[in-house]
Amino acid sequence: MEAPPQKRRAGGRVLETKTYRPTLAEFRDPYVYIASIRAEGERYGIVRIVPPKGWEMDCYVDFEAKAKIGSKRQRVDLLMEGDSFDDGGRYTLSEYAWMADAFAKSWVRKTHPKHFKGEDCRYDHDLLEGDYWDIVDRGDQGSPGVVVDYGNDVDAAEYWSGFPRGP
Repeated sequence: MEAPPQKRRAGGRVLETKTYRPTLAEFRDPYVYIASIRAEGERYGIVRIVPPKGWEMDCYVDFEAKAKIGSKRQRVDLLMEGDSFDDGGRYTLSEYAWMADAFAKSWVRKTHPKHFKGEDCRYDHDLLEGDYWDIVDRGDQGSPGVVVDYGNDVDAAEYWSGFPRGP
């Protein structure tokens, strides 16, 4: 059902949060499930919920919207230095998705050629996240100069979050 908190890399200072793995029956209504773990989640400040295999949620994001979101440009190998980030590009959601997918494909082709599955394939997020934390941990000893634009401070009231709006 749940895994105990695990140590996260990045100098060993950041702990992995408590992870919940509900069954399909428990997760039938995600809001009810979240309410059921709220008290414990408030003690941690954050929890991770891994939806059960087979669960799908309707997407409430309009990827055809023309509104643009801002981003920040990060040099991933310098994140542990605590510096602020420059402004990145401004993207519609579909432009941002295209840019992020293109980066992922290029990264996997260059760093994990055995995992490259072709241009029309999405990649294992665990593989990409592992690389991210390796670069953060090693700083410029790892992969210097890796630059990404990340969406920041996206106003959920204006752009919404992907979840259905509450009552």
